[in-house]
Amino acid sequence: MRPRRIFPEGTATRTATLMKQAKTVADDRRALCVHLQTVFGESNPVIAAKTGLSESTIRKVHAVFLCRGEAALTIQSRTASRVTGIPGHRRVCRQ
Repeated sequence: MRPRRIFPEGTATRTATLMKQAKTVADDRRALCVHLQTVFGESNPVIAAKTGLSESTIRKVHAVFLCRGEAALTIQSRTASRVTGIPGHRRVCRQ
């Protein structure tokens, strides 16, 4: 198994702010899943138990967050990406 990628500096404080500003439960859970990883170093099964999300969803949120940043925590629906013109989460992250 590959080692985990490290989240950018300042992610913990920004996700704490995003959790306070979350308008929906889904937004709060996505921010919480990144926050638990950055602050406490929790594993995916532990985060899944605490948030109620599946492990595959947590892996996807982490991967998309590392590629797109904060946009991954707020816009999730495909309809929203078509309407607003923001690329969907299936876009390949190039570094």
